[in-house]
Amino acid sequence: MAVENINLACLVEGLGCCTMGAPLEIREEVDDFLGIKRLPEGQSGELELLCAVVMGYP
Repeated sequence: MAVENINLACLVEGLGCCTMGAPLEIREEVDDFLGIKRLPEGQSGELELLCAVVMGYP
């Protein structure tokens, strides 16, 4: 539901967006890029990548 609200907010602001599940296939690389493992929540396993939302001007 949160991702749907982000998508709707983008639409209201005149932005384009796309929800993607593909980053789940390269979860380790994305976690490294975002620095998840450096955070205490990332080290304890409390953070988990569920999807990605890209947004910008269409």
